[in-house]
Amino acid sequence: MNKLLPQEEMSKVCQKREGTIHGRQISVLELPALTRLSEEEMMQETYRCLFLCDPGVHHFILVTPVSPLTNEDKAEMEKIKRIFNSNEHFMVLFITELTVNQSVIDFVESTESQGVVSLYGSWYDVIGLKDQRNSRQISDLFDYIESMKTEPYSLQTYIRAPERRVRRELEEKLRVRDNEIKELQKKIKTLGSDRVYSPVYQLREFPSFWVMIWLVTKLYQTFKLLKCLCLFLLHLCICGADKQRINIRNRTQTQ
Repeated sequence: MNKLLPQEEMSKVCQKREGTIHGRQISVLELPALTRLSEEEMMQETYRCLFLCDPGVHHFILVTPVSPLTNEDKAEMEKIKRIFNSNEHFMVLFITELTVNQSVIDFVESTESQGVVSLYGSWYDVIGLKDQRNSRQISDLFDYIESMKTEPYSLQTYIRAPERRVRRELEEKLRVRDNEIKELQKKIKTLGSDRVYSPVYQLREFPSFWVMIWLVTKLYQTFKLLKCLCLFLLHLCICGADKQRINIRNRTQTQ
């Protein structure tokens, strides 16, 4: 934002600057490079930023040049996203030192640039500093920001950020799991009814199926032996009964 509110050099701490641009009174809070700060310093600067802009930040503008991002730039963006965790309060502003020509438009619409935009939501704009329409572009930018009906990003919003981050991570995991289930269902349908719906085929997929077959075989063999034993005992009982009847008949005839 140094192009809008000129400043000699980047500050090492969060600073608030105020000025009038195109008849609008604006306040700009500029954060230092977060990747160069320790966790404690980063926390202090974040609190300082929110305290300087009470009751809250209307909108965060992530200014990025129309050029490939460095690894430090990517790390910075990831850290900002993790700290503030809001898609409603962020906007990516692509700035080129020249005019907004077709090559600039192609860069902004590229996969890498749109990946940056999607990381923070869906709002973005592009400004050419040497464009004849530069003044109009800046005025349109402020109109665009004011049209975003969002509550200010306050200290309370920042405190609730970890909770929102966890919730979104869980929602993302559920979405991925749901997609995996749908893909699995599609694969199952393509395997054919015999493979899918045959209970025997499904059981063959489990090692316990063969254990069950072994147990059933052993039980059958055991019951078969018991059956033979029962038949043998029954035969003995019948033979004993017949022998007893014969003895009784012989005693009767003798008397």
